[in-house]
Amino acid sequence: MRWMDRWAARAQRKADIRRARWQERQQEKARSGRMTIMDRWASRAQRKADARNAHWQRVEPLRKLVPRGPVAGPGGSKVFISVEQTGLWWLTRWWKNPVPPTGGGGGLLSIALIVSALISEAIWWLVFHRTYTVHVRTNDRPKVKISVRLPDEVAAYKAAVILVSRFPADGPAALQPWQTAVTASNQGPVHLSGASEGGTH
Repeated sequence: MRWMDRWAARAQRKADIRRARWQERQQEKARSGRMTIMDRWASRAQRKADARNAHWQRVEPLRKLVPRGPVAGPGGSKVFISVEQTGLWWLTRWWKNPVPPTGGGGGLLSIALIVSALISEAIWWLVFHRTYTVHVRTNDRPKVKISVRLPDEVAAYKAAVILVSRFPADGPAALQPWQTAVTASNQGPVHLSGASEGGTH
């Protein structure tokens, strides 16, 4: 276990203890009728934090199984796999390579950034329904590019893990069956049981 993993586990234990104590105090206040507006606001904020933490605990183990670099297959074939929010590629690219401000327009740039983020969030909700896309690209000649949209981040990473597990043995031949299976699962409830088939590499 790496020191970062030990640190994260220790931080998680402390967070769990703090949350348990906080929930106990809130229950005592609720039973005694001493809940205030601030208490209700704090309770709502805590529920959101708990939901984010639960989501992170579901996604993070899957994210670690999808390498940032290429996945090697037979015959020197390689595949690059990434998971991104659908439709926000331009904002992600801007964040990675922001245009440096010129002159004294730093305040305007900050405002423009906030407005862009809000607009992007609205577009993501209304147009793309907060979906995630798995992008796949090989180094073959000709190159193969596949993009598969899935209803949430967990489903997208599960699909990516399936491909990571299959490509080392099957190479590019794994792409079409993988895309067919993922697309079919996307028509109804997402259930990618193949995530454990063949192991992970």
